[in-house]
Amino acid sequence: MTCILACREVAPEMMKRKSGSIVNIGSVDGLWGQEKSAIYATAKAAVHEYTRCLALLLRPHNIRVNAIAPGDVMTPAGRPPGLMTPEWRSRREPLTVTAGPWKSPGSSNSSSPARPPTSPDR
Repeated sequence: MTCILACREVAPEMMKRKSGSIVNIGSVDGLWGQEKSAIYATAKAAVHEYTRCLALLLRPHNIRVNAIAPGDVMTPAGRPPGLMTPEWRSRREPLTVTAGPWKSPGSSNSSSPARPPTSPDR
């Protein structure tokens, strides 16, 4: 409910300015059901769906609406034994992400990554 109330508070001013960004905080639990957290997963699924609907409503006003979906965070207090130790880290390969400029649809620049798929009406 806080997500909805916060968006209702800030959206009118953004609409007047014809610009803005809203980032809602969902969860990976909202992307698929969880056996032991049905209420939490349902609430976070609602955040994700509300974000999709609000994005469509505010797009004509040049307002971007997105949600992030954080998952488990590995901390010393919540990690299984043996994880995040120096030995464990030494066995891990570094994560490498290569990014480049977005390629516009129909662009002949094949060296740029393609834009990720969006909803059919975009």
